[in-house]
Amino acid sequence: MSAQPTSPKTPVGGQSPWRNKIGNFTLNRRKMQEEEAELDIMTENLRSTEMTPLTKKSFSAFHPDDYHLTEGETRSYLDPKSIADPAVKEVIDCILEWINHSLGGSDTRVRIVDLEEDMVDGMVFKLLLEKLTGECLVMPCGDYVQSKERQKTNVEFIIRKVEELTNISLPWTSQMILSGDLYAIISILIIIVKHFQDGGNSAVPDLPKAVKVTLLKMVKQNGGMQFEKQAVNLMGKDEPGKRDGFDTLIDHAPEKLHFVKQSLMKFVNTYLDPIGYKVTDFEKDFGDGVRLILLVGSLEGYFVPLYQFKLKPETSEDKMSNITLAFNMIEEAGLPKPRNRPSEIVHNDLKSTLRLVYSLFIKYKN
Repeated sequence: MSAQPTSPKTPVGGQSPWRNKIGNFTLNRRKMQEEEAELDIMTENLRSTEMTPLTKKSFSAFHPDDYHLTEGETRSYLDPKSIADPAVKEVIDCILEWINHSLGGSDTRVRIVDLEEDMVDGMVFKLLLEKLTGECLVMPCGDYVQSKERQKTNVEFIIRKVEELTNISLPWTSQMILSGDLYAIISILIIIVKHFQDGGNSAVPDLPKAVKVTLLKMVKQNGGMQFEKQAVNLMGKDEPGKRDGFDTLIDHAPEKLHFVKQSLMKFVNTYLDPIGYKVTDFEKDFGDGVRLILLVGSLEGYFVPLYQFKLKPETSEDKMSNITLAFNMIEEAGLPKPRNRPSEIVHNDLKSTLRLVYSLFIKYKN
């Protein structure tokens, strides 16, 4: 981080110069690209998850043997190939320019050139939050400290401040920030941007809603390290009620629908076929809730007592009762509350069923 002043361009018409840098195309074109990115995320995750020698090699840059993970702990890093993607680079460049424009005045005189190096001690986060909130923040160990332990305390303070401000529990730790974890740093900055964007603050950039990246995930299970890849939206989770990849799939990409259905059917039948409840019609077989209950129970490793649901539902009320139970089981398993209503599954809504089963696939595919 440099203490030299920047020379930000003079805003024109009251707008910051970087506000419209992302995407030099019409609103409709941008929306279409965002929806296509979300569909790409979904279909990539449904493809083979086997680790090839080339995929394993991509983890070597992070020196996995140096990590001392506890049982069940997961670390995620941005695939270097994703960082080189033009859409990702454009987001990073936009965030860098926004920070330098915001903090480049005579009161702060800050200029950063590398998110992985310049954000690690929490000071830029602090100055940015002060600029956006108008509140003076006092670091517990003072500003610009050199001790790693003091920096850790300061970064923990910043994480708590962001959580209080946005009312979001952040999954990233102070150690991740201190180590220059680019995914953690960008994600926190995006959460800050979206919070103030939702509040109508024009001092934050207008970032796209969807940018596909690949995460390299290391998981400690049964005493050993497991490696996996997962496509995610760099910009965070979908907003409630917002169109997602399944809307795009049904409305604009029928050629991919067969692949998605077959991939999810293969996943569910791995668990349902052995117990005599094979899925043959994806659109209708989940409508009574029986297979959904049995699937969640199998994935979580427990038997659902038959008195808790209707094994042979005859009425719409029986089916609704089954689906409602399945929804409760899904939430108890730690997944977000299903986006769709139980009645949509009962009425064999394909989009709702695909969306629900895909959420189970993402959690349990490995």
